[in-house]
Amino acid sequence: MYHFWAPWTVLSKLVFLHPGVWLAGKKQDIRIAITMHPGTTLLKTVVGIVALASGAYSM
Repeated sequence: MYHFWAPWTVLSKLVFLHPGVWLAGKKQDIRIAITMHPGTTLLKTVVGIVALASGAYSM
């Protein structure tokens, strides 16, 4: 439940969660989900930094 502390990010977390759970279940290998966790976090961080740096989003 810790990952849902910010209600405005729930949709993106669910979008990234579903493929990881499905693929890990299909392959019966939890390492896939474990790898996807930091990978999607890194992806979202990079997209956020690029948006801030390009001026697409301002604080």
